[in-house]
Amino acid sequence: MESFQSELGIKFEYKLENSHVIDPKQVFLSILSKGKDNIPFNFSYQNRDNQMMWRDLGNSVIRIAEKTPGGILMFFPSYRVLESTYQYWLDSNIMYNMEKSKVVLREPKDAS
Repeated sequence: MESFQSELGIKFEYKLENSHVIDPKQVFLSILSKGKDNIPFNFSYQNRDNQMMWRDLGNSVIRIAEKTPGGILMFFPSYRVLESTYQYWLDSNIMYNMEKSKVVLREPKDAS
């Protein structure tokens, strides 16, 4: 909170800080640099149409989901990448296999 105040250059009159609802022992954070098929994950603009990479990412997520209790949170660099990945996974049955292990939810682009 102090660093946030400093960055904004203002002093907060009232502060409320609570501990997180998830215990740190319940969280595992990892960055995948390549998938189960050993394809490097390079999500640059030039590589956006590499279907082998998107397939490998989806299949890697499926394997992780099968072994992970609870939920998984994935971040995408943009809604466009999220939507194109989601559509590819739907078209290639990767999403069907993913949903065997987890309920898949995605953030809507607009609040409505």
